[in-house]
Amino acid sequence: MPRIDAIRSWLRESIALRSPPFANWILFGSSLKNSFSNDVDVMLVSAEWDVREICCQLKSEFRQRFGLPLHLQLFHISQSADIKAFIERAKLIDEAI
Repeated sequence: MPRIDAIRSWLRESIALRSPPFANWILFGSSLKNSFSNDVDVMLVSAEWDVREICCQLKSEFRQRFGLPLHLQLFHISQSADIKAFIERAKLIDEAI
């Protein structure tokens, strides 16, 4: 498993380059603690409803770079109650982001 710092850096740069941009993102899940994780989980918050193509590109580029699947949990910025509930349910949240 690549170092989590390298993953954070790549995500920060790659997500920032997307258009339309994402409002926020949070790294979560077992990859934060387990160096033997089989995937990486990221929550994305978007101001746009249709970001499927962008997400497919991110997943493909991530797999090419790190050799791991990227699992995305998508929310629209208007879904604040759902976002809050998801964060409360998630076991491991990256507080650094």
